Amino acid sequence: MLCAFSAPWSNSVYLNGYPANEIGFAGVNPNANIMVLKDSDSLKQSNTTLTAKAIDYAIKMGAKVINLSLYGENTNQTEYDVIKRANNNNITTVAGCGNNGTEKIGYPAAYEETIAVGGTGPDDKRYSASNYGAEIDIVAPGMYIFKLDETDTSRYNLYSDGTSHSTAYTTGVVSLLLSKNPTLTPAQIKEILHQSADDQVGDPSEDTKGWDKYFGYGRLNAYNALKLASGVTKPQRLRQITLAKPQTNLTFTNTLQKDGMRYYYTLAGRMAAAAAAPGRVHVTPGLYVHRPQE
Repeated sequence: MLCAFSAPWSNSVYLNGYPANEIGFAGVNPNANIMVLKDSDSLKQSNTTLTAKAIDYAIKMGAKVINLSLYGENTNQTEYDVIKRANNNNITTVAGCGNNGTEKIGYPAAYEETIAVGGTGPDDKRYSASNYGAEIDIVAPGMYIFKLDETDTSRYNLYSDGTSHSTAYTTGVVSLLLSKNPTLTPAQIKEILHQSADDQVGDPSEDTKGWDKYFGYGRLNAYNALKLASGVTKPQRLRQITLAKPQTNLTFTNTLQKDGMRYYYTLAGRMAAAAAAPGRVHVTPGLYVHRPQE
């Protein structure tokens, strides 16, 4: 299993300890192979051009999951295009929501093709600096996280906070899912993480039943996710549908596959799922309203 880590210089040093390592820490997936890609220049400054180059390299090298522990305020077409290309090559991308404590999911986490991860503390409450909003998928530990030291290979008491940590843990779990079931698609992996997450474990005023803008579908649960991954098969295409209006009602009456995944249809020439937005998925047949971006 090849995991590509794209992060600023210092982040790339200690984040690679989460999915797999041999000394000092127990990683999420000890058998994962990690490719660390630095998306910063000689002055340790990062930009979307360098990030896009790193992602493109990961695609060419056959990565199966890409960790993006970085944050941008605005969308960038070059960055988005390469993330879509990764998705089309069956590569899952995971990104952090950001550490400003505001209702704004940063980029690349806000792209539909990525898994947007927020952070939590030891008490399961939301990490106070973790960004939140409509694009969040799940949360994972992001406070008091012990990490590798970039200057001292024998120091194991260094820790820090941030959704970069939450992202790395989630990437590790994604690599476990692919080790268990290599046929999983990015859409299936996202849905498995949604379904397997622990809901209503945080502050009741924020972590409400079902999806919410603070915790998404809940806190990452590797064990539950692995149980779901073992029975998933490749999704089938139901039919092609072209939506001509900003709002169209579609009725789905097909019975579910036993694995709980769903059927796919084409929206304006690109793959999407039966749901309230491109890429969102539902497991219950019925009436769904799709509102494509104008």
